[in-house]
Amino acid sequence: MGLSLRNYGGGLKPKLQRMSTAFENSNEEIKISVALTYFCEALNISETEGNILIKPYLRFLKLEENQTLYEEGSNDGASIGVVVSGLLKITQESAYSDMSAFGYEDKDSWCAYVNTSELVGGLQFLTDEPSFCTVRAACPSIVALIDKKDADLLIEKKPLVFPIAYSVLQRLSSFVRAIDFALGWFLLDSGEALYRKVDFSDFVFVALSVRLRSVSEKIVIEEFGRRDVLGIVEILQQNPRTTTFLAVHYSQLSKISEGLLDFFKMQFPQVGFRLVRLLGRYYSGRVSSSSPLAIPDPMTQRNLHTIAIFPATFDVPLVAFTCELYHALSVTTKIIRLSSKFVVERLGVEAVMLRKADFSLMHWLNSQEDTYQLVIYECDYTATNWSRRCLSQADAIIVIACGDQKPPEKHFIDAHLKMNQDGIRSRKKLVLSWRGADAVPKGTYEWLKGSWFSATHPIDAPDRMFSWESKVEKNENEILNFYEHVFPFTIGVHNDFARLGRLLSSNAVGLALEGGGIRGAAHIGLIKALHENGIPVDIVGGTSVGSLIRGILATNPTNIEKLTFHPPPPFFKCFFLAVYYSRACPLTADNPLRS
Repeated sequence: MGLSLRNYGGGLKPKLQRMSTAFENSNEEIKISVALTYFCEALNISETEGNILIKPYLRFLKLEENQTLYEEGSNDGASIGVVVSGLLKITQESAYSDMSAFGYEDKDSWCAYVNTSELVGGLQFLTDEPSFCTVRAACPSIVALIDKKDADLLIEKKPLVFPIAYSVLQRLSSFVRAIDFALGWFLLDSGEALYRKVDFSDFVFVALSVRLRSVSEKIVIEEFGRRDVLGIVEILQQNPRTTTFLAVHYSQLSKISEGLLDFFKMQFPQVGFRLVRLLGRYYSGRVSSSSPLAIPDPMTQRNLHTIAIFPATFDVPLVAFTCELYHALSVTTKIIRLSSKFVVERLGVEAVMLRKADFSLMHWLNSQEDTYQLVIYECDYTATNWSRRCLSQADAIIVIACGDQKPPEKHFIDAHLKMNQDGIRSRKKLVLSWRGADAVPKGTYEWLKGSWFSATHPIDAPDRMFSWESKVEKNENEILNFYEHVFPFTIGVHNDFARLGRLLSSNAVGLALEGGGIRGAAHIGLIKALHENGIPVDIVGGTSVGSLIRGILATNPTNIEKLTFHPPPPFFKCFFLAVYYSRACPLTADNPLRS
């Protein structure tokens, strides 16, 4: 995407203007005067206004050579600044891992320079998104900065967005500015079709904030999410569309016409190499999926970015459950938890939560999805606008309920899922929490009959989740402080919440056990070896004696050390006793490790 300020090797590097010793040793008043002059020129305001508006918020930062001011991909330290003395270098890391194939030796393939009196940091300040590039000092420099929160107050007093935006546009190449007019922006509501089967292929689509489902004759083929490229195979092969794409929830896409794609390839040959790689990845995926042993789940949550969690009843420990799941997922994933209380405190405007549609809220949520690999949206206990927003943003929806309770007659879930006129088409999963490790899941059918859940997962809920059940008003900050300071910082891979996290993110580990009588001893040895090496088993299946071992493992997955195998003839006695026991003790077939 190009903040391709200047092509690497194109243009001349400006002459380094070393900071003079006299200016470096000058008093604070001189530095403030110079900084105010530069800010007033860049923002097109008078010095009188600058003394009133800018001077109270100024701070200075001295940078040594190669010291970083802004780091690419970082969301910290957003500010607007002006170079008082010295020179700054802007670089952007290439999206390609091997730049030598395209004739570049440095991984920083694009660069530009910020001279004295020029603004820096405008793009991150205006978009409130992670920095698109890295800014370093090309020589010892001094930068005058205004922090974002102070600059926001300044803009409320006097509109200064236009000169800041103009400073950003000056640094964009003519190619990028032209492409901005040629790109199309596409919005889809839930259930709306992006294109249909046998339609003419005229555009390539890039998913921005989106969840799309590829279907063919009412059969789900695959799901796609953020940053996926759609329809490129048909347009390159000049073939009609092979499937229909439907929006799972409100989606935003950009579309690239066939002519614009050809223009890309003419201007930048490396785009052609990239397209060849995408085609190769597509065909390698088709070859692997055509194998008789490969039976992919079309509804697998690939490229999952957002999860909405809401309670089935009022007595569900929602905040505690979210904290448990957050802790389990944060081991391997950069994740953030968003609740209505957190968003109100962060944005500082409670009115945002009362509106059905608010651009600033939508933009802020989208920026969080860009920053974090996974976003957990915690709904309210009632059908509020925040709950509506959570469900509309979610790639998957988790309904949390207490397993020892029956579903209410007036379904609390229906009020949530019917808030959208078109309905909520995201995948819905039911999680039944069972208090106590000895609890036996039962009554799952009452929750599942007549429902729209694609899966259900029983979990063992630790007692700490119910520490606040006696309190009428649950203090969210108190619960968060408990999990931040008391809860251990490590979690076992065999924990039910860790298992749920792997199932949600399509990283679950499956184990299939075949039959063969005495081979059951080998199964037990394998299971013990996996356990000793810290490899969890999330899904287990088997035939003949393998199904017997599967049942034993599924009913008690924590006591692996006590598993033993008795050789014949006692083996057959144990076998029939186990079969009799399995018939006498009801098992639930919804949790992979309890089936």
